[in-house]
Amino acid sequence: TVLAIRNLNLRKSVEFLPRVFRVFAKHKISINRVVSSSEVSISLVINTKLLQREDTQLLIDELLSFTEVDVEGGRSVLSIITDPDEHLLTTSQIFDLLSDAKLQVHAIFQSPGRRNVGMVVNQGDVPKCVRLLHSAFFEVRAFYSPYLRK
Repeated sequence: TVLAIRNLNLRKSVEFLPRVFRVFAKHKISINRVVSSSEVSISLVINTKLLQREDTQLLIDELLSFTEVDVEGGRSVLSIITDPDEHLLTTSQIFDLLSDAKLQVHAIFQSPGRRNVGMVVNQGDVPKCVRLLHSAFFEVRAFYSPYLRK
């Protein structure tokens, strides 16, 4: 599940991110992945099972006291480990494949070392995404593929 959180008070943007993280710590809710952040907004992923816990609703209620919160269910994080030397090529291939297959990517992110490329996709599309990427990078790589030409 993705939580998109936006600051309601732009004059207090310096306090925004620390305050959000303090609320998560207070309620002992772990964040699986920070997808994007700025001084006035943050999108993060939490385990969907946490939404059924009462303390998670308390967390959301507390966040709503100083932010806007959109809960985007039905999403999954898909991560791909890449060769840092081929990172740009691999990343473009991944998104070309998914785009050609008409699979929607809601957010993308990468690790600082450029080894891990991640994306948020519709939960129902995960099996298709995995099959497509596995086929392109492991089954077809030794043969011709327009996406894997160097």
